[in-house]
Amino acid sequence: MRYGVDPNLPFRGAAFIRNYVIGELAHLHCDEMLLWDSWGAMSLDLGDDLAWIDEVAALLMAADDGDSSASADLAKRYADDDRLGVRDRIVSYTPTGRVFWTNLMNRDSGEL
Repeated sequence: MRYGVDPNLPFRGAAFIRNYVIGELAHLHCDEMLLWDSWGAMSLDLGDDLAWIDEVAALLMAADDGDSSASADLAKRYADDDRLGVRDRIVSYTPTGRVFWTNLMNRDSGEL
């Protein structure tokens, strides 16, 4: 629970770290989303199946060290795995508690 935005907000803990790994992968592929945006497998709940995100984190570290095969694997996963890539719709959580969705294709949005 030490990692996160603020101890008074739900954006902390192991789920925050998992979400951050997914966000880092998006940034690597030039999808510059905001800190409060979520997509794919991002959520405030951690879930049980974490082996896949550990693999992604290890690949990110290897790619940062110059491993071109890790970079290629990440690119494929980002394009193919709906848990990772930014698709048509994101959900944004704000520090004030407002939650809304945005369709990135047509810019429609609404409160959740």
